[in-house]
Amino acid sequence: MINEIINFIFDSWNSFHLEVSKPNRLTFLKLGNRPSRNASVPFLVFSDKQYRPVLFVKVVRNPCYTATIKKEYQSLVKVRRMISSPYMSGAIPCPLFLGEISHRLILIETALAGVAFNNIIKKIGNLYKRYCLALDWLIKFHAETTQYISDIDDPFVNRYILKPLNTFWNNFSFINYQLKQDINEWVETFVKIHKGKTIPIVTQHGDFSPHNIYYDRGKIKVADWEDCLIQSPPHLDLFHFLISCSYVYSGGNPETSFTECFMNGGKYDKLVNQIVSEYCSSMNIDIHLLNTLIPLCLIHAANRDIERSKDLIYSSLNWINRLKLYLQYHG
Repeated sequence: MINEIINFIFDSWNSFHLEVSKPNRLTFLKLGNRPSRNASVPFLVFSDKQYRPVLFVKVVRNPCYTATIKKEYQSLVKVRRMISSPYMSGAIPCPLFLGEISHRLILIETALAGVAFNNIIKKIGNLYKRYCLALDWLIKFHAETTQYISDIDDPFVNRYILKPLNTFWNNFSFINYQLKQDINEWVETFVKIHKGKTIPIVTQHGDFSPHNIYYDRGKIKVADWEDCLIQSPPHLDLFHFLISCSYVYSGGNPETSFTECFMNGGKYDKLVNQIVSEYCSSMNIDIHLLNTLIPLCLIHAANRDIERSKDLIYSSLNWINRLKLYLQYHG
C-alpha cells in the first residue's frame, strides 16, 4: 500500500504546490508503535532533496473510524480560509488530499517540523517564558479566528453549556448524585453571575496540548486538528494547555498536577493565574468569566476522549476526577 501512496504523491506533486522540487525518492517514517486514537497510522514523509519532512500522511486502518480523519481535513480547510497572517499560515498544516488509495482512506497534509513542546516544557529554566511561547501563538490564533462577540444569554447557555452537558450525562450515566448536584449548581451560578456579559466566539484547536505543539526556530507550529471546534467560546485551548503541561512536568499524576495549578496555594497557581490574566487582557475577556468556564473544559475533554474510543474510558475518568476536585474546591 505504501508504494501505491508514493506513486500517487509523485503523480500529484505539482498540484500540491510545495516549496520543494519534485524528489527522486520518498521515505516514509511511521510515528510511534501504536495507531493514533482515531485508528489511523501516521507517517512523516521525507524527500531526498532535503532533511526536513515534507508531508504528513494518515492511513485509516479501520473503516469504522473515518469520521475523525474527515473532520481534520474539513477543519483545516475552514481554518486556513479564516487566517490571514503568513506567520499563522506557516504554523498550521495545509490539507492536500483526502480520498481512497488501495481501498484505504488517506489524508495527506504538509508536514510540520520542530522540537516537540513536551521536551521544551521539561527543560530546566524559566517556565513562564516557555509557556509564553505557546500563549503568544494561541492569542494570535484566537484573535484571527474570532467570528463575533456573543452575549451570555439563554441561546449561549443552551448551545455551549447545556448541549455538551447533556452529552456528558449520556456518556457517563454512572455519575454519582453529588457530582450531578455540583455540576447543576455550577451552571446556575454561572448564569446568575455572568448573564449579560459578552465573550468572543473563536475557533479552537480542541487538543492544544504539548504533544501537538512544535517549536521550530523561534516559531510555534500546531498539528492534529481532528478535534477542532470552528465556533466556540475560548474555554478549551488555554485551560487544556495548562492542564496538559502540568501533567507533563509534574510526573504524570493527573489529580496532583491539577491541584498544583488550579487550587490556591498550589505550586504553580500563581504562574497559571498570570498566564490566564495575560490571555484575558489580550482577548478583552472578563477573567472571572473565563475562569468560571474551567468545568466546561473538563466536561468537553471527558466527552471527547470517550467519543474517540471506548478504550479511552480511563482518560475520561481522569478528566471527571479533575472536575470533582475543582467543583468541590471552588463550589
